[in-house]
Amino acid sequence: MSVFLTLTEGAESMAEATVFACRLSKRLDTKIVGVSAMPDPAGSLLMTGAGVGLYMPSSSQVIRGVADAQKQTREKLEAEFNTVCNDESINSDKAEVRHIEGLPEQEFGAAAILSAALVFPHDCGRASGPYGSAFEYTLMSRRQPVIIAGTNKDPDLSTVVIAWDGSPEAARAIALHERVICSADRVIIAQNSERIDPQDQNGPEDTSVVRQWLEVRNIPTTVREFSGGIADGLLKLAEEENAGILVAGAFGHSRVEEMIFGGVSRTLLRADHGPALAIAH
Repeated sequence: MSVFLTLTEGAESMAEATVFACRLSKRLDTKIVGVSAMPDPAGSLLMTGAGVGLYMPSSSQVIRGVADAQKQTREKLEAEFNTVCNDESINSDKAEVRHIEGLPEQEFGAAAILSAALVFPHDCGRASGPYGSAFEYTLMSRRQPVIIAGTNKDPDLSTVVIAWDGSPEAARAIALHERVICSADRVIIAQNSERIDPQDQNGPEDTSVVRQWLEVRNIPTTVREFSGGIADGLLKLAEEENAGILVAGAFGHSRVEEMIFGGVSRTLLRADHGPALAIAH
């Protein structure tokens, strides 16, 4: 089970995401795999309408141009990936790059279907292009767990914060990110005390559910309560604890409602400074 990292063209935080993925792979003692996905040049040309009618005589030249541009992009992404891996002291047998022909939306999740973790650069959590769509599709439609890397250039992954509200989404995030959580030296269970029903103290909202789950895995655990806004409270708590990863359930809606993620998830995804966000829906 490898840590997969999506190699995304134009991502401003690609280097930070690669550092995060390298350090996570070392904690998990597994390989890191960088994956790029680009459509077939001829197929992408037909999708744009080029190569039809008056453009037919030059279509082969255009296809070759697209293929050459893709080749250069792959080489650049691979070189940057290898540079960071070397800087992070990842052995050559622990790092691999895979270039896949296909749409990122379809290929990233499929490549990492049984991965220990699937990491996207921070930009993908709020982008509207093909890589943002790939992140959204993998999380919401495929319902795979994903990690949006933070922007910290020197992330410390020794501490993980779990956001717990007793919801099925929060439970799925914990279960599906089990290996990531268990790689930490300590775990903080965070709960907004103002959002807990006092009549349901022994229900799923009770943090003892998570504490017991962690205890059998021999992970040192602390419970911290906070008040006020959920997203702001979680980000503040993660900063105070110097946590490198925040595990949380993602709440979403369909595009018909013109809102993909609920308010808390959206704020966490768009935070300029914060931990990596390990989420599931």
